[in-house]
Amino acid sequence: MTNPPSLDDLQACLSQGAWFAQLPRGLQQALLAHGQVQALEPGQRLFLQGDACDGLYAVLSGAVLIRSSRADGRQMVLAVLQAPTWFGEISIIDDGPRTHDAHAQGPTRLWWVSRSLLDDLLERHPVLWRHLARLVTGKTRLLFMRLNDRAAQSAQARLLQELLRLAEGYGMADSTALPRCLPITLEHWAGLAGTSRQTASEVLGQLQRLGVVRRHSQGLEVLSLEALRAQLAKPSS
Repeated sequence: MTNPPSLDDLQACLSQGAWFAQLPRGLQQALLAHGQVQALEPGQRLFLQGDACDGLYAVLSGAVLIRSSRADGRQMVLAVLQAPTWFGEISIIDDGPRTHDAHAQGPTRLWWVSRSLLDDLLERHPVLWRHLARLVTGKTRLLFMRLNDRAAQSAQARLLQELLRLAEGYGMADSTALPRCLPITLEHWAGLAGTSRQTASEVLGQLQRLGVVRRHSQGLEVLSLEALRAQLAKPSS
């Protein structure tokens, strides 16, 4: 069994994320003092759409696949969350059930602050409500950008945009370290961009020939953010 991380290690990991880093020091310490590590096996369910809220999570290692189920039984990938992204805040704010499914994408460790402990923190530190709202609005902005992409961008551009967002941690993580391995399959990447696996395979081949991305058993490895942005800036053919 892996030893639990020290508070210093947790602080260092989570402080790489924009949301946690901008919290007042006292709130950071409170979230660290009132949480615990959860370890998930590859593919293990964390929660399902409609489940009761059990608290707030942050990814420490590995990744969490967020998806929803359609009426026809198919599943739609919405996000692949990597360290140090926090999630689960919507149900905290509106006291409703989980809005999506969450499963581990490979071996994953999470930091979990239970609902009861979080409610106590919110009562003692009401300013935390404002910070949770900022966590929600950051993801809402991403949703609006995706809707705009679907209407204005080609399938190739959407694939490039989603790959860039993943590499940048959806704007919530330090993205300076490269190469960066993204634990995502070709099918999941295509699902994020709302296109076919065949199209995703063709775009991946182009990126590999250009030395922008490398594919291996654990996912897709981005070798150059600058080159990826340059490809996105090119007019669609």
